[in-house]
Amino acid sequence: CKRSGRTRFSSQDVAIALGAALQPGSAGVDLTHPEAVCRIDIHDNLVKLYIDETPGPGGFPIGTQGRAVALISGGIDSPVAAWFGLKRGLEVHYLFCNLGGPLQLWGPIAAARHLAMQWSYGYRPILHIADFNALIQAFAPLNHRYRTILLKRYFYRAADRLARRIGAQAIITGEALGQVSSQTLSNLNTISQVTNRLIIRPLVAFDKIEIIAQARSIGTLPISEQVPEFCNVAGTKPRTRSSGAVLDNLEKAVDPIIAESAISNWTSLDLKNLPEPIKPDDPVLDERPAGACLVWLDNPELSAPVPPDADAVVDILSLRSFITGYRRTGVLLFECVQGIMSRDAALAAREKGLDAYRYHRPG
Repeated sequence: CKRSGRTRFSSQDVAIALGAALQPGSAGVDLTHPEAVCRIDIHDNLVKLYIDETPGPGGFPIGTQGRAVALISGGIDSPVAAWFGLKRGLEVHYLFCNLGGPLQLWGPIAAARHLAMQWSYGYRPILHIADFNALIQAFAPLNHRYRTILLKRYFYRAADRLARRIGAQAIITGEALGQVSSQTLSNLNTISQVTNRLIIRPLVAFDKIEIIAQARSIGTLPISEQVPEFCNVAGTKPRTRSSGAVLDNLEKAVDPIIAESAISNWTSLDLKNLPEPIKPDDPVLDERPAGACLVWLDNPELSAPVPPDADAVVDILSLRSFITGYRRTGVLLFECVQGIMSRDAALAAREKGLDAYRYHRPG
């Protein structure tokens, strides 16, 4: 029995009286392994008796523990990490650092909106989107083994800048120790050095199976499963150990104007006032029209041979500048190893008014 308000009796008095009333119809009393447990809530003159219980998420009311910025992507991990922040009473706002086009943008918007509509009570969560395409291009001449670590350092800088602007005390990430090369203890330490703000990693000791189970429980898994893993910006054999001194030296080659623009400018979306995002269609052709320009998207991580009929080869880091500067008329086809980046490239080119498609090679 739980009581609140004014009552003339104790919880134990209620338990004894209720037990005495139910005992004649029972098979006996077993306080260790009972067949049925009756619970009663009393508030002043209102009495609620119930037998079944459904476990809830627990935690604290949102906002009672402060405010945080969650770095979110369309993958499985980061929405789960943000949810744990909500569970522990944090008012969570979101930052997505966009490296691609419309397909890559759909996933984090859909995941953040789900968290906002289903789990975020008492406030209006905002999704902030930073355009990192120009910054990615600036990484092209740098040592490819450090690219992912470099990129995450700028993610953290952007999150720190946003946290300062909205009065957040912490940054939430979906990193799990040792899950990928950038999440070794050495690299996490190097990445963390760019901010003095508290970094919360709720999933640091989780394995992937546990994270997937939690994503299914909170409802973000169906969204994340539709978001393909995009071609890695890193080259082959990414570093698993790094130091702040090495990264500081590499960053000297990055144009500070481009870097500052990436980490300090955002498009902001009120997630509770946002219609459900529609996943972009796949503009695909399995036949090459006459006169079409075929562009092969090169990814050093996969080391695939360039098709002999390709008209151009574009490094994935230079894709956005290629689309912006493209001046030919006619059909533009993109092809890559997995068919993922080529789809996003075609959608991005269509936004620029180009007649672009993903090329699905027959056979």
